[in-house]
Amino acid sequence: MAIKEGDKLVEFDLIKLLEISDMDSLTFSVKSPIDLRYVKNLLESNNWEKVYTEEDSEGYGNFTVVYKKGTYEITLFCDPDGYVFEFEITNKRV
Repeated sequence: MAIKEGDKLVEFDLIKLLEISDMDSLTFSVKSPIDLRYVKNLLESNNWEKVYTEEDSEGYGNFTVVYKKGTYEITLFCDPDGYVFEFEITNKRV
């Protein structure tokens, strides 16, 4: 995942961060919401597969999108305008 910090693009590995934390999941709140299209492109270019979305449902309001890579899942919590305001990474070990 890459985060824009001022004029620099800072890249960090969410999976490594989860492993270092020795937890099964971590949740992050986003200070400034990020356009879902940007996050989608970033995840898909890193071989994450979309496995679930509520964005096409008839409901109005917040929705979630879930991506999976191996035993890891990233859940994106989005506002009605399609901006990510929080995300969670989880290791779904069997």
